Amino acid sequence: MHDLLESDISVVGSGSWATTLAMLLTSNNRKITWYIDRPKIFRHIRRYHNNPHYISSVVFDTELVRPVDDINVAVESSPVVILVTPAAFLKNELSGLRHDLLREKTVCSGIKGIVPGDNTVVGEYIHNAYNVPYDKIVIVTGPSHAEEVSMEKLTYLTFASPDMERASMVAQLFANRWLITNISRDNKYLT
Repeated sequence: MHDLLESDISVVGSGSWATTLAMLLTSNNRKITWYIDRPKIFRHIRRYHNNPHYISSVVFDTELVRPVDDINVAVESSPVVILVTPAAFLKNELSGLRHDLLREKTVCSGIKGIVPGDNTVVGEYIHNAYNVPYDKIVIVTGPSHAEEVSMEKLTYLTFASPDMERASMVAQLFANRWLITNISRDNKYLT
């Protein structure tokens, strides 16, 4: 059995936005567990400490990044989970996840778009499929592009949740000199 809560946050995804958020979090000295379901990328990050396909110039500190290829281990490892995979692949990304694991976590979505087949935004999908209360869901949104954030260009992200304290706590994980955070109670992002 893995030691629970080994990291500050778990990142689910292996594309440019997931890589950038992993970089951003570790630049803030946050420990992350990074779920990577693509074997080639997983092996490469474990061996060479960078993503070979996305934002490949970023080399990760092995003391702060724990790559895993088991979604259940990733979710168990942290009190906060951020989903950053295309909406079209979300169901597949979470397919092996035990349904009870997300319920007690703060679940964040950095995903734009509608979940295919359900025709819901990600917050609503997580609420319906995994029984996560809306006040435990934080939507991360803004005008930021992964490449610009990884180059430390000044930008901002909004963290929206019915629970303002929860949104603020998550925003504090990400905020730094080039990423300004805003907090919103606006529920339009959830349903």
